[in-house]
Amino acid sequence: MAEFRAAAGEWMTGARRAGRLPLLAATATLPVLVLMPASFAAQAAGTQAVEAGPAEAPRVIGVRTGTHPGYGRIVFDWPARTEYQAVPTDDGLLVRFASPGQARLDGVAVPRNVTELAQAEGGVRIATRPGVRFRHFHHGPKLVIDILDPSAPAAAAAPPAASVATAPEPALPSAEAVIADLAQAMQRPNPAVTPRPAILASASPATASLPATPIAPEALPPQEPAVVRMAQALPPSGPRMGTPLTVPAQTQGFTLLPQAQAQQAQAQMPTVPQIPGMPQVSAPQPGATLTRPIVLEQGSGRLVELPAAAVTVLVADPRIARVQPASPTSLFVMGVNAGRTNLIATREDGSLVAEFDITVQSSAAGVPQAAPATAAAIAPVTAGQVQSMIRRMVRGGQNVRVSIVGRGAIGLTGMVPTAADAQRAEAIAKAMGGEGREVINNLQLLSGIQVNLRVRVAEVSREVTRDLGFNWRAAFSDGSWQLGLRTGSGVVGTIIGSLTGASAGTGGLVGAGYTRGNWDVNTIIDALAQDRLVTILAEPNLTAQSGEVASFLAGGEFPVPVAAAGNANALTVEFKQFGVSLSFVPTVLSPERLNMRVRPEVSELSEANSVIFPVAGGTVRIPGLTVRRAETTIEVGSGQSFAIAGLLSRNSAINNSGLAGLGDIPVLGALFRSDRFRRNETELVIIITPYLVRPVSDPSALGTPLDSFRPATDLERILFRRQTGSGAPYREIRPPAASGFIVE
Repeated sequence: MAEFRAAAGEWMTGARRAGRLPLLAATATLPVLVLMPASFAAQAAGTQAVEAGPAEAPRVIGVRTGTHPGYGRIVFDWPARTEYQAVPTDDGLLVRFASPGQARLDGVAVPRNVTELAQAEGGVRIATRPGVRFRHFHHGPKLVIDILDPSAPAAAAAPPAASVATAPEPALPSAEAVIADLAQAMQRPNPAVTPRPAILASASPATASLPATPIAPEALPPQEPAVVRMAQALPPSGPRMGTPLTVPAQTQGFTLLPQAQAQQAQAQMPTVPQIPGMPQVSAPQPGATLTRPIVLEQGSGRLVELPAAAVTVLVADPRIARVQPASPTSLFVMGVNAGRTNLIATREDGSLVAEFDITVQSSAAGVPQAAPATAAAIAPVTAGQVQSMIRRMVRGGQNVRVSIVGRGAIGLTGMVPTAADAQRAEAIAKAMGGEGREVINNLQLLSGIQVNLRVRVAEVSREVTRDLGFNWRAAFSDGSWQLGLRTGSGVVGTIIGSLTGASAGTGGLVGAGYTRGNWDVNTIIDALAQDRLVTILAEPNLTAQSGEVASFLAGGEFPVPVAAAGNANALTVEFKQFGVSLSFVPTVLSPERLNMRVRPEVSELSEANSVIFPVAGGTVRIPGLTVRRAETTIEVGSGQSFAIAGLLSRNSAINNSGLAGLGDIPVLGALFRSDRFRRNETELVIIITPYLVRPVSDPSALGTPLDSFRPATDLERILFRRQTGSGAPYREIRPPAASGFIVE
């Protein structure tokens, strides 16, 4: 791996800025010494060399902006991973690549703080306003350019910029002092807990002839005078050295160390200092992923929009932050305890939708803290924090009161406009309360909303039966000899007795008999053709208030004998329901959406499935039930229809029986066998339609089946065989206006 020859991760300014020292500018004349990120080992004039990959021109693959109005980022796809240069110019930054071909821009947009992004001089020219500062670092095959315009007005009140001063003392501060001062200025914990050597690179032998100059980044809050100091070194344009220059901790001046010892010290380098108000960027590590930052205070939250619909959302440490989906493309993210975690949203196929780096700051100190080591370190959420979150994220949340009741349970009282708002408030309380913490939801709706459910159960069943067969009974008797033959159901007694003794459901029978001397031959031909068509249409309607259970039954009950408990010889009677029944629980989510758990059923008595039990010397026939039932939970709009269940069934059966041998004889074999064919076809569909309804003030506006009914008189019933009268109905329903349209 060739040495990295640019202080990547540090901020640099174009050389045209008057009165400021240019950081990492290739054309700089004043010597400055900057801290290196932990993953790099040497410094030069804005040039980096890494292991070469396949020869392919770099291209811009994306830009983005952050919460700071003056922040922007440009990401290059850099598969060749050859040498590049980042050179400040009078109007921005010039990035040159030592790879074949021109860098490709592919028509991407530019950040808001970049005036132009164009190809120039074997690379890319980034034109900006005067005073804009840059930071660059590589991440695998990606090159990242961060851009900051400190003069851009922030969304919130930003701390004033620190001034630039010149230190009167030319003495060179130690490396550990530089690390400590930078950590304090960045409001980050001091990484130099124990003395560690810091790798500082130079391009020529060290001198101490030039005074050190303190430089305070403009995005930092004001600190004590000269709190941020830059150690001195020779200009980066000098000749390269065989070994890098390093400065051990607690040491004034420079000391030359071998290359191997310098590489061992790299693992102890601190992370890249961060600037408040900017996205948190760490030193690039192999295999890392660039994420979008989210900074929250403990007990607060925000609504995060996703670039696409997500199916799975995962928070690495729910003790730090919790998430509650608001829609397929938005999430509620709530800070629970101080610390840092990440959130990943993926699609159904597992591909990444978005990734967020979440930092939760302590509400007391206002700075990120380390994640708690155990569950005992998690501070319980307070009622005020939950109430503050509900007021910000729930419509009508100002009317919700939160209290801690019992053994830490969260109680919700007050009023919200809809049931969806009540569910959202409960979800926020559960997410902030944590696992195992009970939430008592006593929220009331501003107005009772009622739902009318119309269910249509339609069924058509057709049964076809075809029977054709010969039933023989033949007998021969001569003294002591007897010979007989019987096929099918045979003939019992005489032909007339067999025909009259057949069951009521049997039809299509033709019989004949012959008797002479010792011969007695009888036959019955079974030729039955039966078609059966059954249609069922049930339309129950039921109205219930949102959130309440409603049930309806139109049918009856039949008795079923059941053995008494503890006494096998005693019987008790239970009644089973049959007919048309409906049960549902509606929940109004919004004026346009309803959630319902519905259970329609249509049943009827069936003798085909009946069971006969012997009881007290007799028998009891218990009929069976033919049932059509569905139970599901759906979400629809008012007035919309939904087919919640359907059935298409076709059954066919063929039964052949006859006398073995004789029934297989061609042509004549048909006289000794019977064929039975049956086919069943059934089509069933269940459709529901909910409506948001309100009661009417005029009772006459509601019609009944009796409004247009008049019983027939005796004369109409006897002479004209009418069951209803032919006169006008008692009440004629008219439109509400003489002309116009009636819109449902």
